[in-house]
Amino acid sequence: MFKNYINKDEIINNLQNLIRIPSVYEESENPKEPFGKNTVKALNYILDLGNKLGFRTKNIDGYCRIHRIWIW
Repeated sequence: MFKNYINKDEIINNLQNLIRIPSVYEESENPKEPFGKNTVKALNYILDLGNKLGFRTKNIDGYCRIHRIWIW
């Protein structure tokens, strides 16, 4: 059913792009970067990807992102 919507190469490319971001903890004085600059880059990448895929997304103070999809 979902084979028409899933592009294997795109999935692999998105995963590779995320893995390239060194999203490990580092100290930061910026309250919008509670776990460091690169973790914010990784979270933003996922947020942008979710938006492109049609999810409603939300940033929770740089700690996490919420992705929701509405199915009617």
